[in-house]
Amino acid sequence: MLHFNRWTCGVAIVLVFGVATGCGSSSGQDNGTVPDVSAEVAPDVIGEVASDVVADVAAEVASDVVADVAAEVPADVVADVAADVVEDAMPDVAWETLPRLPEGLVITADFAAGAAQKDVSPTQPTHLGGFGFCLGDETVCRSTDGVHDPLLASTVAIADPKSGEVVMFIGVDTIGVLRSDVEDMHRRIQKRLYEQYGVYFPGERAMIGASHAHSSCDTVGLWGPMMGAGRQEQYVELLKNGVVDSAAEAFGKLVDVTMDWGKGSWVNSDEDGFTHDNDLFVLRGKGTDDNTVFTLVRFPAHPTTYGDKMHAASADFVGTMRLKLEKDLGGLNVFMNGPIGSVYPERPNECGLTEEAFPNGDRTTTTMDPADYMKTTCTGYGIAEVVKTALTTSTPLVATNGITFKHTKFHFHPTNGTLMMLAEVGPLPFDNVNVDDPEAMMYSIFSVATVGDLTYITTPGESFPSFGDEAKKIAVEANLPNPIVLGLTQDWMGYLLLEKQWKDANLSYHQSLSPGETVEPTFMAAMRKLLGLPAAPPVK
Repeated sequence: MLHFNRWTCGVAIVLVFGVATGCGSSSGQDNGTVPDVSAEVAPDVIGEVASDVVADVAAEVASDVVADVAAEVPADVVADVAADVVEDAMPDVAWETLPRLPEGLVITADFAAGAAQKDVSPTQPTHLGGFGFCLGDETVCRSTDGVHDPLLASTVAIADPKSGEVVMFIGVDTIGVLRSDVEDMHRRIQKRLYEQYGVYFPGERAMIGASHAHSSCDTVGLWGPMMGAGRQEQYVELLKNGVVDSAAEAFGKLVDVTMDWGKGSWVNSDEDGFTHDNDLFVLRGKGTDDNTVFTLVRFPAHPTTYGDKMHAASADFVGTMRLKLEKDLGGLNVFMNGPIGSVYPERPNECGLTEEAFPNGDRTTTTMDPADYMKTTCTGYGIAEVVKTALTTSTPLVATNGITFKHTKFHFHPTNGTLMMLAEVGPLPFDNVNVDDPEAMMYSIFSVATVGDLTYITTPGESFPSFGDEAKKIAVEANLPNPIVLGLTQDWMGYLLLEKQWKDANLSYHQSLSPGETVEPTFMAAMRKLLGLPAAPPVK
């Protein structure tokens, strides 16, 4: 919900905090009513704000708010947290001596797969992600006023019986999942599968990705009241439990499957400037009865079809696409987003239907255009039809390569001072790194997995299509087949741009919500090392 005084009285503060986050404009797309403030404010004003307001706010928070919060935390709460940490500690186990697959599981096909979904819809009013900040005023924060369609944590586990290797793709209907939360869920999944099945599943093999639906909950912390309760930790815990439960259930449902895959496209638009990605990939697994066990869909686009007036929790077009696919093809659908930096899908207003996909869902109490319900249905249904068409001419998955998995950290020096200020004194639970110290580093994580003749590369944020394209080139150089880039997977840390895109003034909004220009070269260098390639020569 946007109010005039939110932008007139707080323009300077909006600039300090990186402008409105997670949406932006794109080639005539209707992305809500959030103004692109950064495009209208002179650079000298931005500089003045950065030098004066940031220091004032930081000093005030450091001296007052932090002390107040520390003083108000009861001793019993501290004790409870400490007890939880001990309870969640990893067991002292000789992991490498454990089996990778459950005892007694017989797999006769080249692969096995299992799928499960858990509802992670909010059970009480919860802040929504995207479409701008509410700057400390709870009355203008976007919060849920119901649940229009379920937010889900959807998992497909795929196993290679020859090597015992198992990977998971976990799509979560949320704005973004931070590295610290991903690593926590990795630990929890590993522990759960050990306790429940007696196996060693290295947790990082669960590739956890956010859909980035702007009508889902804020699990990052940027869209709650600034300098107050950013993330609602009760909801974050609900989401984590749903992810872990879906992973454990999917693992327990492993059955013989044959897999095929297809490729299609749905029109989208972006401001990348160097390349474009509207590719849709679908991997399907069928059981021995020829019934669909799962479909895994990757398509790059911002799920912002409803716009900022939608306050009833929703998975946006991801939910309507999923509903259509599960009805028409059977099985469970897992959606993983792609490089969505500046990318928005074509959103048709009508598609010959008289009723939207979720007619019994809660209706938002805001003044949202009722036609947006049908627009979201038509967008999701249209993408679902592309998936179905792609599978009519699908290619059998080549099993020769089995499953391989590689995972690594990469360290980089962040240069975005405003983003780091949010980590230091605001609501963003990033590593607190001194941007003035070139030796100070933060880290992120990413994975490269091959499943048969498909290669999945995770990127830890809203990567631009050109960022994903560079990653694909490295995969091709390493002789990895059919590279597919996943976005917002294994981490969320804002927009990921090429180093040369930092010279483009038209991308100032995206630059304002990016850790900095060092991310691309360090990510690509780490990927080359991970895949055993020589270091690339320096760019001349």
